[in-house]
Amino acid sequence: MTTGVMIGEVSLGEGHRTAIIAPVLGSSVSVLREHAALAREVPVDILEVRLDHLLGGADVPLAQAESTIIDALRAVRAAAPSHPLLATIRTASEGGTWSVTDDVYAELLGAIAKSGLAEALDVEIARHPAAISSVLEATETSGIPVVLSRHYFESTPPREAMLAMLEYMTTLAPPQRAIAKLAVMPQCPEDVLALLSASLDAKRRLEHPLITIAMGHLGRVSRLAGEVFGSDASFATVGAQSAPGQLSASTLALLLDR
Repeated sequence: MTTGVMIGEVSLGEGHRTAIIAPVLGSSVSVLREHAALAREVPVDILEVRLDHLLGGADVPLAQAESTIIDALRAVRAAAPSHPLLATIRTASEGGTWSVTDDVYAELLGAIAKSGLAEALDVEIARHPAAISSVLEATETSGIPVVLSRHYFESTPPREAMLAMLEYMTTLAPPQRAIAKLAVMPQCPEDVLALLSASLDAKRRLEHPLITIAMGHLGRVSRLAGEVFGSDASFATVGAQSAPGQLSASTLALLLDR
């Protein structure tokens, strides 16, 4: 049976309805603030603050990057005070905009965890194990849950490989404070079916909440079928898309009968 994870006042898992997570992103704090303010007008449960778009090139000094991130989280918090925040630094290797070393990645996520400005933190499991351990230690100390994520923007792994990936994620942190997220790019309808099948199997086997996504137009059905196939949240837009195939939050809420 799935153990629920609380992100602010929003529960993921335990048979609750599909949560709607809206990414907010922009190249400046002011743009982030504007996009966050839009969330007050639509049925969004959680805001994902995409911080990588703010950080520019790989040579940004650590202190400057940390200051920028903290300023951005404060701005989004002020613009949308009733929404819990999921802080994400999506790196270039996972479809984001920032190339960063494992050490800097761990330092920045640790700073976010300690800041108290986010209710949850995205952690890319493809980073070096030492970096992952450092971040998970910081989140445990701070008491905030994590979204353990893996993204395949070029392809869809075989069904058994996807299931193994989700199972591996659940070994990294206990179910009451970790969500396993897997996003893939389908090349054919069979890829979408493989993702949905792996998700359903994982939901039946594992205690952790799951977020499973087939991206692009071909995979849109996966964003709507979470309650059937085991995904506890779906991503939708209030501003710019952060991944191909995302619906607007208003459209997704309507289709989910929210």
